[in-house]
Amino acid sequence: MNRCQSCHFFLINDDKQGLCRRFPPTAVATPEGTFAIFPPMLHEGWCGEHLEKESNK
Repeated sequence: MNRCQSCHFFLINDDKQGLCRRFPPTAVATPEGTFAIFPPMLHEGWCGEHLEKESNK
C-alpha cells in the first residue's frame, strides 16, 4: 500500500510525521488569533489520492 512518506505532497518534519500538502492549508481560529495549517500526518498514513514521489535521476 502507498503510504504518506512516499507521496509527492508529503513534507517530512521528523522520523515519524510530516504535513500533507495535497490541498491548501485550512484556517484555524484560536484565542491567540487565526492561522493556517496543513494536516499533520504520520509517515505510515495513507489516502486515496497518493501520488508517488518522482525519483531524482
